[in-house]
Amino acid sequence: MVNIGQLLKKIRISRNFTQCQLCSGISSQAALSRMERSGNIPTKMLIAFLERLNIELVDFLALAQAEQDENFQFFFDNLVEAMNNRQKANQLISKEMQLYRNTGILRHKINALCVRLNYCKYNRKVIEDYELIITEIKKYLLSLEYWFINDILLYINIFFIFDNSFIKNNHQFVLKSLKKSHLDSSQKHFYLISYSNSVIFFMLEQKQIFDLDFYLNCYQELLNQNFNSIDEFIWYSIFKKLHNLIQNYNESDYQNFLLEIKNISAFGLESARIRIISLINRYFKKD
Repeated sequence: MVNIGQLLKKIRISRNFTQCQLCSGISSQAALSRMERSGNIPTKMLIAFLERLNIELVDFLALAQAEQDENFQFFFDNLVEAMNNRQKANQLISKEMQLYRNTGILRHKINALCVRLNYCKYNRKVIEDYELIITEIKKYLLSLEYWFINDILLYINIFFIFDNSFIKNNHQFVLKSLKKSHLDSSQKHFYLISYSNSVIFFMLEQKQIFDLDFYLNCYQELLNQNFNSIDEFIWYSIFKKLHNLIQNYNESDYQNFLLEIKNISAFGLESARIRIISLINRYFKKD
């Protein structure tokens, strides 16, 4: 969540307003200083500040969303780097916890827990207070009436701590959140497909195949609504065939499937091929 107090301060400085000039007749300077640090600004007061700065509320909210996207992209980029680097993981955890202490914004604490979980998983470390962490993250996610893109990205990054029932129960909620997002239609479709790929891969990797028909049917509905990429058809076809093989193994079908997997590199899906081969070895590794 972006700190709207910091954003207000940035706009104030860019418009050459001192704190005293901005808050005159609206609040005390000390109160404005606290609000700029914490981001806790009453709506009526925020509107008054924006009117003085000649900024429409809708423009301010658009700037806040853009800054949030940029901030979280920076966070997720650092999260990837911290997964196998203890020093970077500790630095990112410290930074997010400091932001939490300074602002009181719970999302920063959740981010710190996300870094810790991913570092431990990637490096096969024991996660202390595992159940308490899961409970806290679940409580945070379920407290949100709507998940923005960055909430969904965080959720996908910590799939591995949740049981299948929790993920299934929130599947339609994620899809609805994406469909209601501020993104344009092509971006929405991209994120819907990306999320669907992620959840199906996760279920396969965890060998949670008993609900896979449910996720595959949802995927097919997305393709029926707005199919515009051969990659999406390839993904769906591979998932479907792998699922069928797991349920009803046939040597001939297995060999044909292996041949099909070899050919997907031609479509620029080399990373997908490697991940699928890893799944094949997990399910069909032969002595």
